[in-house]
Amino acid sequence: MPRRDDAAPIERDWRRKAAPAPREQTPKWEEPATQWAPPAGPPRPVPKPVTLVPDDTPAPYAYKVTIEDRKSPIELLQLHRALTSIPSVRNLSLLNYVNGVASLSLETTDEIQPLELENAIKKVMKRSCSVVPHESNVILIQVGE
Repeated sequence: MPRRDDAAPIERDWRRKAAPAPREQTPKWEEPATQWAPPAGPPRPVPKPVTLVPDDTPAPYAYKVTIEDRKSPIELLQLHRALTSIPSVRNLSLLNYVNGVASLSLETTDEIQPLELENAIKKVMKRSCSVVPHESNVILIQVGE
């Protein structure tokens, strides 16, 4: 049997090894005494926030317009150019395009007249057309003879 005198130093050594050594504190980064300053020059303009929809209020007038061509499918690019050439048109959206017949949503700031639509299509597309208003906000445009 070991003597008690021998066990005590072993226990003390074991406890010393098990105790973690105190960690040294890492020095914190200190900012230099002088602060960085942007280069001198004319003041820069304050950037404006970007908005995807500049005017999201509803338009005073909205129409559903159906455009058909009796001989061939309607060309959407020329139609878009023709309808946006009208000064009161604010927004033009394609709702449907089936078998060459286009259905559009047209938002305007002023009430649109059938004569305005005819003149715009004749001027840009260089084709004759007839504009048939059905209700207060539904219009049929037939392009061609």
